[in-house]
Amino acid sequence: MQDPTTTSSSTLLDQIVQVRPREVGGSLSSNRSDYQKSWAFCLLLKLHRTGQDYLVLFDYHDDVVVLDSAATPTAIDFYQVKTKKGGNWTVTLLLKREKGASDESLNSIAGKMYANKIAFPTAAKTLNFVTNAQFRIKHKDLPTSEKVVDGFELAELCKETLREFSQTIQQEHNLDYSPLCDILTKFTTDPLSLDGHVIHTAGEFATFLNEIKPDGKFASIPGQRAIATTIARKTNCERTPATKEELIAAKGISRDDFAKMLLTIVSQEEERERWDDISRALTKENYSFGEIKRWRIAWKKYAVERLDVSNSVLMAIQRVMKSAIAASNQEDACRTLRELIADCLLRFETMTSHATVPYTPDYLTAVILFEASEE
Repeated sequence: MQDPTTTSSSTLLDQIVQVRPREVGGSLSSNRSDYQKSWAFCLLLKLHRTGQDYLVLFDYHDDVVVLDSAATPTAIDFYQVKTKKGGNWTVTLLLKREKGASDESLNSIAGKMYANKIAFPTAAKTLNFVTNAQFRIKHKDLPTSEKVVDGFELAELCKETLREFSQTIQQEHNLDYSPLCDILTKFTTDPLSLDGHVIHTAGEFATFLNEIKPDGKFASIPGQRAIATTIARKTNCERTPATKEELIAAKGISRDDFAKMLLTIVSQEEERERWDDISRALTKENYSFGEIKRWRIAWKKYAVERLDVSNSVLMAIQRVMKSAIAASNQEDACRTLRELIADCLLRFETMTSHATVPYTPDYLTAVILFEASEE
């Protein structure tokens, strides 16, 4: 088999697009899917803390895929995330092959993991199985009895169990070699609970924000929701990317992307102070109470929705409006707030005359007020 990661004319990201993900039988239950997304959120926080570059892909080739660089990746860590209600994972369960819709034998959990090594033989760095449950295994140091553990590496299993893994994977993929000694394969029990994963993630995110700015009063709850929405949008995206740029846009979050998301999470105190200044200016320019109230509601809505950088329509609206604000200020830096709003709305209408804008005038006015006050 030719190694798709050794083609000199294409990058690893190109190859990830060229190698189509395997078909996955069955569907995720809602809670398991949500657990997977919460786990991915916590992984993003962990990766960002390292200070190193990364690119996370969601539900592409595996549940979560981590590359060591967004621009020039050379290594990939694959993560399969599964939940279990009650009991432990056993070798039998990890090697069990379910039947597909046409009664064909599907890959086992271990077989799915190793499929990534076959697809990316030189770039695959680790294969990982992450779950909320523990494992019952026979360790190489005590091969005659089983014990329950929070995790293990495949190489730590007894010879008999290793032989079972080898034979199953070899049969599933029609291999003519033993597939167990060529890549680090890990099985891990994660502390993220099945029933409390959303609360746990909120706590992790609040702690993370406190680490970034100990004295900051961040809008952590709407910030968490926005980032979780971005992860969900990319996980659920069913469009097949044709280029690496499309892949990253549809399925990925890079270090730079996540850093931009964090920058948009305005502190509650700062946001309140900015609106108070704007409200006073609007009142001074004789805007009615009803207008100011409507714009305040739209301001709050935009302050949350702008955190979701995967909302391509809103991000495009934001870019156009920022351009309109900059052009208006450049033409006349002494406009009143009333004049600025009117001028920016007119410029925006001209710049988007051939596009459908799914936002009300009140919402667009709030965008102007928010972005202009941030200049």
